[in-house]
Amino acid sequence: MISANLPRIPTFDDWRGAARNMLAIAAKPDEVVWRTEGETDLFASAPTPNLQPATPIFVPRAFIDIAGKAALHNDPHRFALLYRILWHLQQNRALMDDAADRDIVHQRAREIRSP
Repeated sequence: MISANLPRIPTFDDWRGAARNMLAIAAKPDEVVWRTEGETDLFASAPTPNLQPATPIFVPRAFIDIAGKAALHNDPHRFALLYRILWHLQQNRALMDDAADRDIVHQRAREIRSP
């Protein structure tokens, strides 16, 4: 497992930097443990150095809007979900329009429930 470490009170920008780093090392979503400062994970590796992705990252505006709102949510799994969506967006640019994708449906439902 690879650690993606965020500050105790993470922001969207904190996640975005860590997500870029995870993409740079080609870390698959199920290989990344997202944790905030003070949390420990017995199986996570040491933090990775800050790297830049070798190829440009594709991110549609719809994802940025959703991710910005999701980062404010209190669900401890929000950053893992966002990274999973980001990872899949790199292979499927039309993912945000896929009403059948379970992650997109889950995120949109959460967006509706959020104040």
